[in-house]
Amino acid sequence: RTLELCHVFEQRLARPREAIERLELLARELPDRRELHDELARLLMSQRQWQQAIEALRVAADHVPDEDYRLAVLAQIADIYEHKLSLPDRAIAAWLELTELREDPVALARLQELYLATGRFEPALPIIEQRLAACDPADGETRTSLLVAKARALQEGGGDPDAATATLEELVRTAPDNDEVALALSRLYRRQGRRDDGVTLLRGHLERAAAGDEARHVRVATALAEVLDREDHDPKGALAVIAAALAQRPGVAALLRAQAKLARAVHDEALLVESLAALPDSDGLLEAADLLRARLHDNARALRLYSRV
Repeated sequence: RTLELCHVFEQRLARPREAIERLELLARELPDRRELHDELARLLMSQRQWQQAIEALRVAADHVPDEDYRLAVLAQIADIYEHKLSLPDRAIAAWLELTELREDPVALARLQELYLATGRFEPALPIIEQRLAACDPADGETRTSLLVAKARALQEGGGDPDAATATLEELVRTAPDNDEVALALSRLYRRQGRRDDGVTLLRGHLERAAAGDEARHVRVATALAEVLDREDHDPKGALAVIAAALAQRPGVAALLRAQAKLARAVHDEALLVESLAALPDSDGLLEAADLLRARLHDNARALRLYSRV
């Protein structure tokens, strides 16, 4: 009946604070009743009272005699710390606490991602090894992704860049069409001063990707263009890569935006107008029309673009 009354306070009377207070009292009196803790945490989160919600979930984890429930609550706490409060250290602590109770695959995956995202490569390595050991040998995609992460941790953590290179080179031989592997090895080569090897690898991978699906082709083409532009300071070379991809995949928005960005860099206003006008949004059309009118003095074409907005 208290739960029903709390729903009335929250939904019909718009008085969630009173519902929270009643639930807090009841949860203290009956600390082993999970439905009370769940409702209290839900109400607190609906009011964006994240820290109070964590405290309520902590009480639930400590008092409800159900290990599966405790694991679920700890995962919820970790999620709040990471996504609502932007506190990755505390999220890591919650996931670690969960893994001390059980070797949970979701917790291990989140720990790996958080460690890598925050640049903590040394503690990431044993997590990756643990996941590799538990990985189904038939799941080649997951295993490859884990080996790429291991190579990154080895290289960026300063532990063993040679081992990282050897790992990725072996993966390129066994999974030549894997974008993640090719991009990671190219990045590693370039960081080691082997710029030509890195770019050559990407160019070869782009040739293979061009024969495949659109998403892969676009992803690899834009990656190579970014390397040429940012690292080699060669926006014209980057433009050539994007133009070739657009010739095969006309109208793809990601390629048109990349072309527009590079056209700005080389001050090619005609190409910039062409790219913006082909984008499927009104902002591109407006900017293209403004450029035609103010910079290229083509009022007739500008008017045609304005009429399309």
